[in-house]
Parts: sequence; C-alpha cells; structure tokens
Amino acid sequence: MKKLLLFATILVSIILFFMFYRNDEPVEIIREVRDDIVEDIKVIDQLETAEGIMIYSVGESNNGENYMYSVDLVKNSLTGYKWLGGGGHVNTDVPLNKQFTLS
Repeated sequence: MKKLLLFATILVSIILFFMFYRNDEPVEIIREVRDDIVEDIKVIDQLETAEGIMIYSVGESNNGENYMYSVDLVKNSLTGYKWLGGGGHVNTDVPLNKQFTLS
C-alpha cells in the first residue's frame, strides 16, 4: 500500500510539474517552426477557437528585406503548446518601412 501511495504521489508531482513549468507563450512554438525562414516574429492577434488558438503574426524575411505574414493554429496540451498547422506569405512588393494591411 505504501508503494502505491508513493507511486501516485510521484505521478501527480510529475503532472503538476509539466502543468506549471511549461512554455506558456504560444508564439514560442511558432518561432521554433519558422526559425530558418522568419526573424523577429511579433503577434498581431490571437483568436481562441474550439480547435485551438489562431495566431496571426508578422516577421522579417529575406534577411530583413520583406515581411512574412502568417496564420498558425496551436493547441494547449499538458506538456505545452503544440503547432497544428499554418502558413504564411512573404510580400516582396512592400518594403519594411511601408504599412501593409493583412486581410
């Protein structure tokens, strides 16, 4: 009985550890996915859906010459956020110092 109680305590402690000490920023998983394509990713907006969180973001691409606008879906799980999918578009017609409206 003591072994079972010890095992249950350890199991609950591990679960609580993952719940409280995980990556709490959903944009971090997007930065990991797009690490070789986009630099300096900033979140434009987040939208909670039934499937997860839709994150609209912008970052610098092509060595800082253009913006990349992207939309990604991430889901919050026990071990942190997971990237479910998404995509983006590099607008090569608009330089970094001009405003561009994402529709």
